[in-house]
Amino acid sequence: MGPSDFHDIDSIIPDEDRTTANSNQKAHVRLLPTEPPEDHRDLRDAMDAFVLAGAVKLYRQTNGGESFKHHTMLVHEDMKTAAHREQAERIRKLWNESGYSSPSAQQRLREIFEQDTLPVMQARSNGQPVPPDYDALAPYVGEAIAKVGSTGNPVLVVNSDKIEGEALDFDRQPVWRVLVGGNKLARGFTVEGLTISYYRRLTKQADTLMQMGRWFGYRKGYRDLVRLFVTDELNEAFQAICLDEQYFRDQLDRYAKLVDGKPQITPAQVPPLVAQHLPWLKPSAVNKMYNAQLTERRSPGIGVEPIDYPDRRDRLARNTELFQPLLATVSGHTVTFRSSETRTYEAQVGIVSHTALLDVLGGLTWIGDGQFGPDLAWLRRLNNEDVTDWVVSLPQLGPSFPSRTILGYGPFSLHYRVRRRPPYFGAMSDPKHRPAVDRIAGMPWSFEDPEVETLGQPRRGALLVYPLIEQREVPGADGDAIDPGLVVMAFRVVAPAAAQPGDQRLLTFVTKNRDRPSAPIVDR
Repeated sequence: MGPSDFHDIDSIIPDEDRTTANSNQKAHVRLLPTEPPEDHRDLRDAMDAFVLAGAVKLYRQTNGGESFKHHTMLVHEDMKTAAHREQAERIRKLWNESGYSSPSAQQRLREIFEQDTLPVMQARSNGQPVPPDYDALAPYVGEAIAKVGSTGNPVLVVNSDKIEGEALDFDRQPVWRVLVGGNKLARGFTVEGLTISYYRRLTKQADTLMQMGRWFGYRKGYRDLVRLFVTDELNEAFQAICLDEQYFRDQLDRYAKLVDGKPQITPAQVPPLVAQHLPWLKPSAVNKMYNAQLTERRSPGIGVEPIDYPDRRDRLARNTELFQPLLATVSGHTVTFRSSETRTYEAQVGIVSHTALLDVLGGLTWIGDGQFGPDLAWLRRLNNEDVTDWVVSLPQLGPSFPSRTILGYGPFSLHYRVRRRPPYFGAMSDPKHRPAVDRIAGMPWSFEDPEVETLGQPRRGALLVYPLIEQREVPGADGDAIDPGLVVMAFRVVAPAAAQPGDQRLLTFVTKNRDRPSAPIVDR
């Protein structure tokens, strides 16, 4: 199981239609409150899931399924050794107070089984035996509890220097325990039989965070039992890493082609390609910077989405005013696009010249180090032989979502997004809106769309625009005007797939430190 098994990357299924069968997150991820509750109910829920998963493993062994030597739960909240002992003591107390043999605890486990464990097994057991109800599982619950507490100590502390409590040797003996620890557990130490992970520690370095992902790996016979208990912020960070890695692999694949017998990029130029879907989540230590600086990125047929929009109202208002020509073009022109073979959505659509689009994009104000700069540099180099014009699309939402006029145009649907780590946003575009603009720009998709066939031309690009708001409550009623300083005009730009550069090169770099041109990394 890898990162994509725990996240719904680019899923076009609306949130309200997602189930344990079609949503990886609904099946495997359980979100924790940002701050632990005083009664540690969230940790007890994770322990209950651990007990039930152990019981299901024993049921499967008895009923013709896989055999399971180990069954473990991992708790990681802090790096400090002293904190680990406190956590272990807290878990022992919760375990002793849970009263797993009492009627109240049995009722609690029954509810979790019926509402969580069983639905996921029914959707994802992959042929493994599934107990039909809690009564069929109940005899194995007591056995699982006995195995975890067989030594009188259900918890082991695994520090960087030693394992406290008893020997932990996965090769020599079965291990049914809750493991508490820091870097040893978070990094190189292999945890066999890991089924339940309770994580609260957040790091701002992507390489460290990926090493902490111990729930990835082989889970033969019990994939459907795996649960990840994390905060929303930590879950988003792991999803961002998954997107970063996927994007990076795609980038390397795109630029692997030799040009005139030479590579387009050298190892020293690779680091600037490392994407950050969450700008606060750095690829590695912040006391280093890359010597190669990307100056131009050519992305024919590839969607580009900036995320570093300003947060000051005067700058937002100025950006919104720049979009007036585009809003005037699309206002009132509604078409119906397909997001899949069975789903559709409405969008207000118009066509603008390449010059008009550059006037808008080239005048925008940003925060940060010019993330969109290399893309804009290439768009400015395109001429009429590369791109004739652009389709601008503003997806419209249903009647339950707010709509407002913007600078006298519209009304347009307002899309809600939050800055996960101010001032930067996370994901901007909605996966269900991408197929139409990608196909207009010349990229293939697996289903037909009559409107796309009408709008698509070989040298036509596409711009997906989202008027965003950052608070769910907006002043006024539908059709009223909204203050342009409250709107973030976010976009996804897709240049024509046919706009391939004549020299076949997709990237241009310069060296920051000209005295050390061959150094891939230089100190700040």
